[in-house]
Amino acid sequence: MSLATAMEAAVRSHVGQLQAPLVPPPEDAPAIYSYTELRDLLGGNSEIATAAGYGRPGQYRKGTPEWRRRQSFLRNLQRYQKAATGTPGEARIPTRKIGPRLRNISQAQRQRATPRTAGDVIRLMGMQGTTTTLISGWLRYSEDTRNRSIESRVFTSQANYRYVAWPMRGRVPRDSREWETLGRQYVEAWAIAYGAPGLRADPGSGDPVFQFIIGREEPIHYDFGPE
Repeated sequence: MSLATAMEAAVRSHVGQLQAPLVPPPEDAPAIYSYTELRDLLGGNSEIATAAGYGRPGQYRKGTPEWRRRQSFLRNLQRYQKAATGTPGEARIPTRKIGPRLRNISQAQRQRATPRTAGDVIRLMGMQGTTTTLISGWLRYSEDTRNRSIESRVFTSQANYRYVAWPMRGRVPRDSREWETLGRQYVEAWAIAYGAPGLRADPGSGDPVFQFIIGREEPIHYDFGPE
């Protein structure tokens, strides 16, 4: 099995499986979240609007009162989004708390945490991080390449995935070369979390094995971030 096929097999094994939510929402009372928290929790403005009770995309006919309310809410979210990223000219928008009381956030989060496609899995890996329990295969450290099997619980955070340019929106590789690139990125991000940032996958050697859980699952043995 090549690096490409091992990575693809590991990703596709999570399709349809409920993953651990990133942030368990409170069950006893409605909460007020910051824009950034909601975006990380639910994924984007459209999902936030749906969870907040403004309907699904395309649910309401254009021009109806329900459609206009949804569009107005989405425009407000865009302002929060711009301000959260420091876009000039938006400082007057109050951004720290946005205020919709998301009564059905648990259901929305559960739906989002169940990947339906390989793209969903890739997106969740980047956004929620992964707890890797086993990496086995030919790994290179400096000039030393050997067949290693590392069974430790390593949490690879979102920061680590961003550092290695992981496709955070969940773009699915189109061919074996792109799956191989994804496999190298996965190992590189994991190696940072493991405390050995120079460790790399050797794409020319066969039979790698990747076993991971999406999200952080205790106990964790290693959890380092990029410097």
